[in-house]
Amino acid sequence: MQAQYFQTKNMPLAITLITVGFKLETLDRKSEKTTYYFLRVAGLDEAVQAFWQRNLKVEPLALFINQAIISSCFLSE
Repeated sequence: MQAQYFQTKNMPLAITLITVGFKLETLDRKSEKTTYYFLRVAGLDEAVQAFWQRNLKVEPLALFINQAIISSCFLSE
């Protein structure tokens, strides 16, 4: 995909980005590890940086629910 998308193979990062309000545009399961694609919008790069710096605040229950949703997508196939 083009540079207008942020992509990651890191599932915890993807779940965290969803939890703080970024929309998962699509995912690619063709390789061994799934690639998650997010539209590169204002604040996304800062959220990714805050995640890696362990500075990003998320609501724990929402994080858990989103993790369950993403995990169930993989189990349903």
